[in-house]
Amino acid sequence: MTRLRSTRRSRKQYAWPLPEDARTAGHARALMRERLTELALPPDLVDDAVLMVSELVTNALMYGDDPYELLLHVDAKEIMCAVVDGSPLLPAQAPHDLAAEHGRGLRIVARLSDGFYGCHPQRYATRPDLVGKATWFAMPLPPRTPREPARVTPPQAARMLQTLLAARGIPTTVSDAWGRATLSLPGTLTVQCHDDTFTWTVNGVPTGYAFYDLTETAEQLVRLHEEVAVGTVALNRRDKQG
Repeated sequence: MTRLRSTRRSRKQYAWPLPEDARTAGHARALMRERLTELALPPDLVDDAVLMVSELVTNALMYGDDPYELLLHVDAKEIMCAVVDGSPLLPAQAPHDLAAEHGRGLRIVARLSDGFYGCHPQRYATRPDLVGKATWFAMPLPPRTPREPARVTPPQAARMLQTLLAARGIPTTVSDAWGRATLSLPGTLTVQCHDDTFTWTVNGVPTGYAFYDLTETAEQLVRLHEEVAVGTVALNRRDKQG
């Protein structure tokens, strides 16, 4: 059992004063479960943390003194929970006795926390003028698996590209069927949207951009549209002059 622990700089800190009555342990369990679930922590970690909080609160009510306080510190690597009470007496594990009704709380905390628990003097967060003792445990957080970006369907990609082009003053039409989509720039280009790619052909040369290059795709189409439009105007002038 670790007696002292340096204070970590937490990204998130929570503190709740606890009343001294028969419902306090249940109240503390509900607070901890709600907060850890909101933080999207794994269910098995939440269950273990809630059980340890229940044991620490029960021990504090049975053997400590008021006032009581529940603390939660969360950073990128671990969570640390502490129960603060006003007694200077340090908690100790009771002798191993399977028939005993009480005295197993710290043994449960030691097992579930893999030995990362302890006790040290602690100033109350909710009453900074008072100093008590904090009985705590810590649990490492599992590494987070990066989420894969949501896949954009061809019709969705075509509509997104249509919105960007409309913002640049170019009207388009979109048609889709069987999981594919086509975006048409009137009088100039036709863009096929399939296999996560925008493709079009100019003068027999195919060009393709991935869906995630949406802005670059729009810029290229604007440039091509303007070039085709300018070429068409020049051709019409030559025809009139001829």
